Amino acid sequence: MPKQDFNINTKSGAAGDTYGINITNSQRNSYVAADDSIAYGVAVQKAGDRKCKAGILSTGEITGISMRSNNLEALNRPSDGTVKFRKGDVLSVMEGGYIQVIAQEAVAQDGTVYVDSLTGLFYATKADGRVAAINCKYYLSASAGDIVPVYIEVYVTPPKP
Repeated sequence: MPKQDFNINTKSGAAGDTYGINITNSQRNSYVAADDSIAYGVAVQKAGDRKCKAGILSTGEITGISMRSNNLEALNRPSDGTVKFRKGDVLSVMEGGYIQVIAQEAVAQDGTVYVDSLTGLFYATKADGRVAAINCKYYLSASAGDIVPVYIEVYVTPPKP
């Protein structure tokens, strides 16, 4: 009997996908896109009541990471895979758990996550416009351009004394 091989259609994941058996052991929430800046698998920050936009707070907190959903149309025709949430779209945001993102440069397991404050993209080195995330770590090592899982913890603002 011939051996079936399904690897032609199965990638290791995509930006915004959950990682592993994380579905029941994660915290997710719904937000409304405050602008057109959010793509799949980017860091988001709160931008008002139940709204968010791509980026990170200057203090290093990530509200969450945008999750992939299969109900959006491609941004370009013919499609190159680029999808963005439009202002007013409802999106799922991973606030705590494992989720996959695109490493913009080579990253190391347990390394510091630097996030571009405007685009929400993920880096391993400090540079202008990038902020070190205090509630996120790289779960594995990866090369530039690869999909890599990160672990994000729900950030709770400490109470004022």
